[in-house]
Order: sequence, then structure tokens, then C-alpha cells
Amino acid sequence: MSSKFIGVEALTIFDDVFVPEDRIFMCGEWEQCQMLPFYFAGLHRQSKCACSAGHTDLLIGTAALLADVNGLGMKTSHIGDKITEMMMAAETAFGCSLGAAVAGKKHPSGVFIPDPVIANSGLSHIRSRLGEHIAHIHDIAGGLIVTMPTGADWENPELKPYIEESLRGNEKYTTEDRLRVMNLAQDLAASRLTGTLLGFTINAAGSPVTNKIVVRNMYDLDKRTKLAKEIAGIN
Repeated sequence: MSSKFIGVEALTIFDDVFVPEDRIFMCGEWEQCQMLPFYFAGLHRQSKCACSAGHTDLLIGTAALLADVNGLGMKTSHIGDKITEMMMAAETAFGCSLGAAVAGKKHPSGVFIPDPVIANSGLSHIRSRLGEHIAHIHDIAGGLIVTMPTGADWENPELKPYIEESLRGNEKYTTEDRLRVMNLAQDLAASRLTGTLLGFTINAAGSPVTNKIVVRNMYDLDKRTKLAKEIAGIN
């Protein structure tokens, strides 16, 4: 995966750059600076909800495939429980992404802004589960995820017959199939890419504490307190 799909990050320095006047987005409107990052963050966090749900879907598929190549499956109770928890987390995040869009409002500028409370709540939920999901991958894969032979070992004609025989799992897969699935799992859960994915999930769209700040400040607590008072019979 890491050789095909992950982008490269870079430090970019703008040194003595001329910007044409028709390309200037803001110039001196300092009073708008507080809301501009807020609007951007709301859009980013809503899309990050769906992004993290998709990432979790890949982890779910990998976990299920790991169980299968190892000769187990969803019927193994602890594996079924772990994968089901991952499914629910992914669907919760994706549901919040959809809900934030549906409950959003059009800004006077014409730009549609998703509901920030739903978007931040969904992102906070899914990003807090990633470490747990990576642990599930390790548990379901077994120690082979970090002790598997290298590609060079597999290509070595002296070693290959021993690897072929010793590491065969479910009979419906070849040993190479099993090692390919392990390699994907290693890329996702036990590699430098794993750290990159953690960084994408934890810090992209703002650090986790920013989700709590937005929800705490924008959740209509007075409305809910008033409702509780009415039901309790308090004037």
C-alpha cells in the first residue's frame, strides 16, 4: 500500500513571492480571522469523518482476510467481536459525516457549512479508536505480522520450500497468498506507514482537543437543560 497510494509531505517555503491583487483572499480583514479557520475546520472535520471511516473499512477487510487465511473467521468469537466493533465505529463516523451535511446551513457567502457539533463529535469518536483497531489487526494476525520472512527470503530457492510448508494456513489459500495478506497487515499496522496514518488521523483537521472545544462551546446545553426542567416540573 505504502508504495502506491500514500502522498509525500514536504516543507514548502514561500520566499519573496509576488501575489497579483486578484489572487488576494484577505488583506487587512483581521476581524474575520477568528471565523475563517473555524469554517475551514468544520468542512475538513466533516470530510475527515468519512475519510477515517474509509480507512477503518480497509482495516476491517484486512482483519477479516487475516482471519480467513489463518484458517479462522468471524465465527471465532473474539475475532467476530473485534471486527464487529470496528464495523460499528466506521459506520458511526460515516453516519456523522452524512448527518453533519444534512444538518448543515448555507453561509451568507453561498458556501454550505456542515453542522460543527456533529462533525466534531464523529471525528473525535473514530480517531480515538485507531490505536485499538491497530491492536485488533495484530491480535488477529498473530505474531507472524512482525516475524514473517522477507521478500528476499521468499525468493531464495533454498529457503522457499521450508517457508512454503511451514507457513501454509487455510488450505484454500497458497502460502504466498497468506504472506501477501500479512504484508498488507504489516504495512497498515506495523510499519513506518502506520505512524503516518496515525498522524493523519490524530492531527489532521486539528488536534483531538479541538473537537471537544467546539462541541463544548457550540452544543446547545441551555435547550437541553430547559427540557429537563420541564419534564422535572421546575418552573
